[in-house]
Amino acid sequence: MTIQAGKYLGAYEILAAIGAGGMGEVYRARDAKLGRDVALKVLPEEFARDPERMARFQREAKVLASLNHPNIAAIYGFEDSGNTHALVMELVEGPTLADRIKQGPIPIEEALRIAKQICEGLEYAHERAIVHRDLKPANVKVTNDDAVKVLDFGLAKALDSGASSVDISSSPTMSRMATMQGVLLGTAAYMSPEQAKAKSVDRRADIWAFGCVLYEMLTGKMAFSGETVTDTLAAVIKEEPDWTRLPVPMPARVRVLLQRCLQKDAKQRLRDIGDARISIEEVLSGAPEASPSAGAALASVPFWRRALPWALAGLVAGALIAGLSVWKFAAPAPKSDMHFSAVTNFAGVQAQPAISPDGRSVAFVSNSDGHFNVYVGLLRGGNLVRITRDPNIESAPSWSPDGTTLAYAQLNQSGIWDVWEVPALGGTARRVILNAADPAWSPDGHSLAYLNMADGAVWISGVSGENARKVTQVLPGGLDLGTQPRFSPDGRRIAFSARPNSGGPYGELAVADLDSGKTSQLTFDVALALSPAWSADGRYIYFASSRGGTINIWKIPAKGGKPEQITAGEGDDADLDVSADGKRIVFGTLRQKIGIARLDLQAKPGPDSLKMVTSDPARNQFGPHFSPDGTHLAYFSNLKGAEHEEIWVCGFDGSNAAPLVQDARVNIFPAWSSDGGSILYDSESATFPYSDECRRVPVSGGAPQALFNMRQNGVNVGRDGRVLFQSGKGQLEAFDPRDGKTQTIGILPVTASDLHLLWSPDENRIAYMVTPKKEDDPNAGLWVSNFKEGPRQVFRGWVIWFAHGPGGELYLLQGKSDLTSVLWKVDWNGQNLTRTSSIIPILSDLNYDPTDTGMQFDASPDGRYVAFQAEQVLQENIGMIENVH
Repeated sequence: MTIQAGKYLGAYEILAAIGAGGMGEVYRARDAKLGRDVALKVLPEEFARDPERMARFQREAKVLASLNHPNIAAIYGFEDSGNTHALVMELVEGPTLADRIKQGPIPIEEALRIAKQICEGLEYAHERAIVHRDLKPANVKVTNDDAVKVLDFGLAKALDSGASSVDISSSPTMSRMATMQGVLLGTAAYMSPEQAKAKSVDRRADIWAFGCVLYEMLTGKMAFSGETVTDTLAAVIKEEPDWTRLPVPMPARVRVLLQRCLQKDAKQRLRDIGDARISIEEVLSGAPEASPSAGAALASVPFWRRALPWALAGLVAGALIAGLSVWKFAAPAPKSDMHFSAVTNFAGVQAQPAISPDGRSVAFVSNSDGHFNVYVGLLRGGNLVRITRDPNIESAPSWSPDGTTLAYAQLNQSGIWDVWEVPALGGTARRVILNAADPAWSPDGHSLAYLNMADGAVWISGVSGENARKVTQVLPGGLDLGTQPRFSPDGRRIAFSARPNSGGPYGELAVADLDSGKTSQLTFDVALALSPAWSADGRYIYFASSRGGTINIWKIPAKGGKPEQITAGEGDDADLDVSADGKRIVFGTLRQKIGIARLDLQAKPGPDSLKMVTSDPARNQFGPHFSPDGTHLAYFSNLKGAEHEEIWVCGFDGSNAAPLVQDARVNIFPAWSSDGGSILYDSESATFPYSDECRRVPVSGGAPQALFNMRQNGVNVGRDGRVLFQSGKGQLEAFDPRDGKTQTIGILPVTASDLHLLWSPDENRIAYMVTPKKEDDPNAGLWVSNFKEGPRQVFRGWVIWFAHGPGGELYLLQGKSDLTSVLWKVDWNGQNLTRTSSIIPILSDLNYDPTDTGMQFDASPDGRYVAFQAEQVLQENIGMIENVH
């Protein structure tokens, strides 16, 4: 029914129609008695024909009229005129929030100020047991003085026939104007999963809808949408919002708040809208963030140092062993009465074990079917249960204290980790914390500790990422990053592996005290401190560390002291866990060799196209680089231990391998001079303060010569012999060894990774990587800049490494989340992109990891071969120690 302007409804003169929706038509009217304009919501005619429904509505309307809050549009009264019934409501001038969003995403601060007022209105009503049930942008108005008014508060229930809890089609938000898809879809898009399933609702439905509204303000897009109502409701029930649409940088509290509001299980959802208001007020007040934005922190921490908590124990051992220092004291022999046994003994990788709270089962990562997933089995043997089923890499399972849930990390398509959880007996997994890895449950089950991928530090939060806070501090020696956190049995301390942001040793064992907020360092000058695990009484911490290039298990008093060695094998023992009774240790044990592999790009893909060309006499080899004539390879090795790496040279086929540089420094990433007569390399100091020098040594032999200090890892030599390097704050320099002079050539863009730079053949352009800061980051990829026209993206995606091709083009390696990779060829202008080859992760007994930190590859001058590091896996299983002392 439409009422013409000039007509009266009781004492109210109709001035104009101003809207219509599922709950009736709305008119602007003049109150003749009080001389004010009001809004009249004329109720649908079908309501007037149902006396019981009208009586129920009148009772509910009286309750709603009791609401008196500046962020809720007031109800003044109820007007009957014949068969026409209308609510008399406050007239709110200004556009709806839906109108504002049509103009595009709302800036973060403005959106939060609007959201805060919505929260205040919802909080006031919820405290009076009134639920809106139909919150959406069209039901929110923003006045000219930026005041927010929530409209139609509680009318969904007031207009309800009482059947909507069992039949969604009878809900007033669904039944009215069924052919008006915009109205219908707009309403369905904000329904909570329990509403979409026609279940009864409470205030948590409003919290869900608030999350949808906040998401839409920030992105300009609905969190859930579809072509039809059915599609929209299916998205609400089954799909996740596209979190990559959120603006960057995004306050961590806001991201966590959105995740908590949009939990599909109402039991896991934020329980009180007042908590949302508090979080928003903290952000607006400038309180310390719950998590840093990805901007400056990401730019300052190389992606490979912050983003790889190491998907697999075997890959950890090989990848992290480069560049480490070792113990400065002799290790005692292990106790002879300890009993060693194998928990798993089958083909494939079994790594990162975690003992269940009852001590009967072990969760671990395995690739027995070609994909790295989480499995659970009994410690005493029996059938294994595959818990996750995902093509992406999964790592670091951690049991909840009640043994019902496993938290783990998953590598997304952009090479960034997120934390997920899944029922311990299998079921639907859900993502709980973005940009995080290495999860660990607190003993009370209320918190998770994890590695924050944004700043590389250890953080602690609720089990879904709420109330996050940083717990680690910068330690002496510049240790400011942390991995693999583990709670003490009393939940008051966290042990973790502390790593430096500025190079040098990769790991020291440290403990953060949650009561005092202080962090203490337990080990000093250690080769590698991995996988800390507390003894049952909290007095000791077991951990893995390398000595002479081999990783073994040690223990140390939690208050500090002299470490004691537990295992002593020829391979690597890492990723350990201790049972709750303290009597058993499980650990991943790896027997491997890391050498240089050569892929023949002209051969048919398969085992014959990939060959290991080096493995002995050095134990591990990394970072190969072809000589200008293609007849030799230079690489670095840790034959004498991780703190004493050497530069080696061998023939193209691995023959006549011999050391070229043997000093006490960490010497990595060799590169040939343009004439092939010498090797330039990155030489790191083994102790704090850490520094990087570019050194040069004649291939014929002789003493190395220090050329200059540098910040990036790796050396790039141009065709004229000049060396490109970064001197600080993105400033690029070119060092000419012929006269010893340095020339400034430009400023590296702030988004660039300083891990690897290449000069173009004409030395007029620079190629560099941009590592992903979020999933599907459009800026990630390979870029080229000539410093005059600005940077140009020549490849989009997760680029692991890149190298010169024989014809002046670029070869790049694209990483994927299942540890496969694709080799591409592209010219410096981003044209002629060609897929050259797929590198399969396991060919015969060789294992290739594109996420490896030390991963470098190089193309031969004739373009036929690509050389890179590969692992020859001899054994990788889970072992167990019993009768632990």
